[in-house]
Amino acid sequence: IYAQIIDDANGRTLAAANIKEIKGAKNNIAGATEIGKLIAKKAKEAKIEKIVFDRSG
Repeated sequence: IYAQIIDDANGRTLAAANIKEIKGAKNNIAGATEIGKLIAKKAKEAKIEKIVFDRSG
């Protein structure tokens, strides 16, 4: 499981999170929840206030 925050206009990844970053996390709903928390933390650290969810690119 992974998540990315991408600036499409400039073609840059602003933040990313991967299940492998979380010790003991499983590839399931609980793991997805933890990825959501981690990407939100990274977004806050990068001062990102708004995102648009795009599942398919």
